[in-house]
Amino acid sequence: MKGLNEIPREDWPPLFVHTLFNLMVVIGFGLLGLSLAVVLWRAFTRQSPRPYPRWLRYALAVTGPLSLLSIETGWIFSCSARQPWTIYRIQRTSEAALQSGDMGSLFLLFVGIYVLLLVLTALVLRFYFRRHPVSAELQEPTPDHDRPHTEEAFT
Repeated sequence: MKGLNEIPREDWPPLFVHTLFNLMVVIGFGLLGLSLAVVLWRAFTRQSPRPYPRWLRYALAVTGPLSLLSIETGWIFSCSARQPWTIYRIQRTSEAALQSGDMGSLFLLFVGIYVLLLVLTALVLRFYFRRHPVSAELQEPTPDHDRPHTEEAFT
């Protein structure tokens, strides 16, 4: 196998590919660390119903955009690291394609994982809404400031 020193400098992959990979990994581990912080906060403040600290709420507010940024940097990383070599005829398509003979079992594994996640999500939602039914909230009268405006309110 050739090392990078044996390849001409003009054929080296761009540096931003490695930077995007690092960004994706840092965001992913940061989100895992933040999840651990929430779990630990709940575990240590179980007796007192204290709200989350302000810094943690702000950090949780940016997790959605950060997770999407991580996904996008991962896609850009994989596309810019792999495809140009095939497009510019440095690597053959047969070499770029996955060579594994276990594609069927990998596909079934991914389908099984997603079905398991679907079932677990449905069970969690069912359990939650049995303990916290929304029918009582739907039947409560709404305060005046939540009512929709009618013609009578303006006369």
